[in-house]
Amino acid sequence: YTLGDMGVGECAGEVVSAVEFDLAAAECEVFEAQVAFEEGRTQEAGTTAYRSMLYAARTLVKLMNPNISNDAEQIISEFRARYYDTRKFWDPFAGGKFANYLFDAHRKSSEPYTPDSSRYLIDEAQLFIDAAHSCYNRLGTSVKL
Repeated sequence: YTLGDMGVGECAGEVVSAVEFDLAAAECEVFEAQVAFEEGRTQEAGTTAYRSMLYAARTLVKLMNPNISNDAEQIISEFRARYYDTRKFWDPFAGGKFANYLFDAHRKSSEPYTPDSSRYLIDEAQLFIDAAHSCYNRLGTSVKL
């Protein structure tokens, strides 16, 4: 066997960055939010969806500030300054729409979740995480991990 025999995929020797790993963990959180929602645990679903968005935002911020804390206010502030205000997170077609999902979720995080608000937040969290993947891909390989 040689390196040329290996394909892309599980156990194929492909390096997965810490960012990709952490964004996948954020996707797992969204899945847990969906499960909670389907089981009627509305508050848990909303809280978990919001937490997944924070996790994805923190993952991107860690690229530029490895010492970022888990404090939501700091994550939002750093994300806004490093990705939103600089337009690095902006989608080529939707602009800052996906980042606004995070900002709205943060602003409303102290309010109780309804079935509708939890459902929308789960959908918005998935879109935000997808946008985080896209942002990371647009940044390219110039970022050292």
